[in-house]
Amino acid sequence: MVSLRHGILERGASGSETMVGLRKRRRRQRIVMILVGYGVVFWIGLGCGGNPDADFVDRANEICGDSNTRMAKVEDALSREEGGLDAARQGLFIRETFIPGVKGQLEAIWALEMTAETRAGVARMQLAAEVALQKLRKEPALLFEASGDKSLFADVDQSALALGLNQCRGNPVS
Repeated sequence: MVSLRHGILERGASGSETMVGLRKRRRRQRIVMILVGYGVVFWIGLGCGGNPDADFVDRANEICGDSNTRMAKVEDALSREEGGLDAARQGLFIRETFIPGVKGQLEAIWALEMTAETRAGVARMQLAAEVALQKLRKEPALLFEASGDKSLFADVDQSALALGLNQCRGNPVS
């Protein structure tokens, strides 16, 4: 006799075949659920290996700090020459050291691993830097004139500080 009760196919009068089949199926389901659970825990563990933004901030500040140090040394060397950092030397410093240095910083930062939100902040910082660099190409003396809120790089500073990039200030030479 075959009957269908509660969605379980029963054979025979004792129902022993049904119980054995049901137990095996439930055991397999438990094993699968345990494996899925371990997989989820492992997957979450991979994602929590560290704070990507903290790693990003440390690495980006290191990139900017190293580059700023190199640019400051070049500026210092140009300032020590006879006549100081006159307009010609300012232009030379801007074209050959400062602009390539800032672009290098931005490219290196963009290549770092970061969250989508952080990438949006870096994009804002890059846009502000590009606007400032375009003005600076036309008038190199702007780098050495204004400071603080009137700085050519005030928007870059604001974006960098919002990201926690204290070493990535827009005007590292003044």
